[in-house]
Amino acid sequence: MSQWTEDELIQRVRKSSFFSLQLDESTDVQGLCHLLVFIRYIWNNGPHEDMLFCEPIIRGTSEEIFNTLDSYVNKKGLDWVKCVGLCTDGARAMCGKNSSVVTRMLEVSPNALWTHCNIHREVLVSKHNMPDNLKNV
Repeated sequence: MSQWTEDELIQRVRKSSFFSLQLDESTDVQGLCHLLVFIRYIWNNGPHEDMLFCEPIIRGTSEEIFNTLDSYVNKKGLDWVKCVGLCTDGARAMCGKNSSVVTRMLEVSPNALWTHCNIHREVLVSKHNMPDNLKNV
C-alpha cells in the first residue's frame, strides 16, 4: 500500500509543471536525526501538499542533507528544473552563506526561490513571555 501511495505521488509531481519543497531536519526523543521533506505541486488544476519523504540522517550537515535530497529526487526521476521554491528554517546547514543546502540546491535549480519558514518564527516567539494578544498569528 505505501509503495503504491508513493508511486502515485511521484506520478502526480512528474506531471505537474512545477513544484516546491519544504525541508526540516528534526531530532526525535531518542536523539535520532531525520530529514523531513514536504512537496507542493499542481494536480487537478489546484495546489496540493504532501509529505515527500522522511529519511534518517547521521550528522545533519548541509552536505548530508543535500545529498539525501538530491539522491531521492534523482532516484524518483523528478526534474530539478521544475523546482521553483525551497522553504527551510534558519539553521546554518540549511541557509548558510557559502555551502548550505540552499546554495547547493540553487546550483541544480537556478529558477528556485528560497523563503524562511514562518512556522519556526512563530514557535520562537511563542516561547517568550509575551502578552497573549501578541502571540496570535
